[in-house]
Amino acid sequence: MRLDEDETELLPWGVVDPAFWQTDVEPDPGPIEHADTASTTSTATETVPVTDDTAADQGDEAGVPEEYGPQVARITAAFVDPEPPRLEAAAVEAALLDAQLTARYGERHPHTVNARELRGWLALLSGDPSTAARWYLHTASTNATLAGPTAPNTVASAQRAVHCWSRVTDVATLLETGPSLSALVASSLGSGSDTARYVRTRLAGHTSDPASPTAGTVSEK
Repeated sequence: MRLDEDETELLPWGVVDPAFWQTDVEPDPGPIEHADTASTTSTATETVPVTDDTAADQGDEAGVPEEYGPQVARITAAFVDPEPPRLEAAAVEAALLDAQLTARYGERHPHTVNARELRGWLALLSGDPSTAARWYLHTASTNATLAGPTAPNTVASAQRAVHCWSRVTDVATLLETGPSLSALVASSLGSGSDTARYVRTRLAGHTSDPASPTAGTVSEK
């Protein structure tokens, strides 16, 4: 599955460089819709404060150890040439990276979230938008817990979740994930944002006519 021009703006971090490994450097998500703070519910998501104790729990080093660099390079190479064999190999590599980072840093760490963002994009490139949407719902929710619902990383993950969800054609999956996505987008971008309205409209269209697998889908360019 090749990327459309607009999809390249949603790539996790674009080209991975040494800054990727710094915990205090936020990845560039590309153009994003800014949060509508007037209609955002600040109590929708618990924010974990960063203290000396929680920082210690995230590991002693400022960045991911250098030995993970080649793994990330092999995974992201599949973004450029997304042929099935390369995507399959990258998916295996990404699952291993996820397991390694989870074991070392835990579930609630930016490095673990980043690995899962890679897995989400690989799922989309492999033609599985349902799995991709679930990954980004997960990463956006985790980012919201770590940094808050309107943090740049949370907003970027939420937008990727919407992008993947817009390609889901299985009505059961769409209806299962839609309410959580709607709540997430309302929290991160504001309930009055164009993105939030799109999710609600598409979800309502399928709810009112569940027999229509194409109701509310985004038209392809």
